[in-house]
Amino acid sequence: MRSPDPCKGDLKQRVALVRDDEIGDLAASFDRMMERLAAIYEISEAAQQAANLDDLFADVHRIVGRLLDARNFFIALYDAAEDLVTLPYFVDEEDETPPPQGPRRGLTGYVIRTGQPLLATPEVFEDLCRRGEVETIGAPSIDWLGVPLIVGSETIGALVVQTYREGVRYGEREKDILVFVSRQVAQAIARKRAEEAIRQSEEKFRHLFDNSEVGMFTTRLDGSEVLEFNKKYLTILGYTHEEVRGIPSRSMWADKSERDKMVELLKAQGYVANRECGLLNKQGEVRRCITSMRLDRDTGILEGSIQDITERRRAEEALRESKSQLQTLLESSFEGILAVDNKGNVIEANRQFAEMWYILPSLIESGNDQALLEFVLGQLVDPDAFLDKVHALYHSTAMSTDTLLFKDGRTFERHSSPLMREGAVAGRVWSFLDITERRRAEETLRQSEERYRTILQTIAEGYFEVDLKGTMTFCNDSLTAMLGYSREELIGLNNRAYMDEATAAKVFATFNRVYRTGEPTEAFDWELIRKDGTRIIVETSVSLLRDRD
Repeated sequence: MRSPDPCKGDLKQRVALVRDDEIGDLAASFDRMMERLAAIYEISEAAQQAANLDDLFADVHRIVGRLLDARNFFIALYDAAEDLVTLPYFVDEEDETPPPQGPRRGLTGYVIRTGQPLLATPEVFEDLCRRGEVETIGAPSIDWLGVPLIVGSETIGALVVQTYREGVRYGEREKDILVFVSRQVAQAIARKRAEEAIRQSEEKFRHLFDNSEVGMFTTRLDGSEVLEFNKKYLTILGYTHEEVRGIPSRSMWADKSERDKMVELLKAQGYVANRECGLLNKQGEVRRCITSMRLDRDTGILEGSIQDITERRRAEEALRESKSQLQTLLESSFEGILAVDNKGNVIEANRQFAEMWYILPSLIESGNDQALLEFVLGQLVDPDAFLDKVHALYHSTAMSTDTLLFKDGRTFERHSSPLMREGAVAGRVWSFLDITERRRAEETLRQSEERYRTILQTIAEGYFEVDLKGTMTFCNDSLTAMLGYSREELIGLNNRAYMDEATAAKVFATFNRVYRTGEPTEAFDWELIRKDGTRIIVETSVSLLRDRD
């Protein structure tokens, strides 16, 4: 007996059969819809709960795997700025994870490029290859199914599944499922990316805040408490984290009036910038600080920074004191001192320099070394030699000493040395000493010595000078005649060469007594041995000869 033909029979029977089929289809559609909605809900939940993108991708893979065969599954992300495709999540039976690369003419690149879903059966893939739209990349698959991940109007990547087995095929149903969930996946990725960007930004800010070389803080305008602070803030003030929490910020000001002025400015303009103030550290020491603050008028919260400049201020004060001492030394020096940089600018010139060269203060104050040179040249006997030495020494590391003769009879001793800065020549320092009187004294002494030597050379008595070791340093002609030696032979000769041991011992005792007492001896007899070996008796007196110094 054949089954009844649904197209025959009475109308009621046919309607009942049609309604049963429609109800079945509707039920199946409803189940699929609920399944997809459940997947969307899970993806949304995963986006909120996943610690990072890697966890989110794994959750998406698991959820998609319940809807279709997803043994070979990957997520591709596209960076438009770098024009680079990365595969942060890749699970495949045949291929290893590809490295980041540009969107080449593969199937993934095609989906990203077109922004359209693609079910690439072998026939579709062959047609795309023939038209030059794509090329083979990686292991060949049976079916390849990819959908774009779109946020707004921007394609941020692709969601892909593929199969390498004949028994596992994809169709429009799988395509619809992947398209359906891809929207939620794209939103979830975008949200998680934004969260990670915010987290990284916060971590970066926190790192910068905590490790800044400037003390940073937030506090209340009324000075009741410090709300937040970094490590440098604690270092500057010498407190621990726990100690700062319990201290009113207003108590840290060394001068309460300084704080009052700061508060007035903050109320008036909402900020202060680079103002110096004194803050008390834990030990009660005043630390000089540069502070900047901004007031949130709605909350009464101050955000600010402090930079400890105590050591800088001490260094500046030490430098001022050092400069003052140097200036005092310069002005009290007997030497005229001039310092000039490489550009011909006068760095320093003391009063003695101006007086020695008869230079007006206004010319010194002009700071023009060339003008100074032109002014002094007319005073010199040899101005060309003076200039040649100046030009030769600039930019040189050599030191120099020479003598300058003036038309008015004065004589200066000139010393020059390079002014070094960080290993390079930065200028030149010149010092001038008036040695006119010294030269005159030396000339007078020279003339006196010449007269003295002339007298000694003309007397009949033998005269000689020895050092403390008994070595002859001077003798007159009479002595050379007595001993039969030439002057050249006697100079540098020790006295033991022309006396015997007994006489040498007597002479040593006499010299030693004269050296210790400073008193000359009365005349006594010596026996001396001439060059030819003959002996002579001489009457000798000894006195101490002192250096001029």
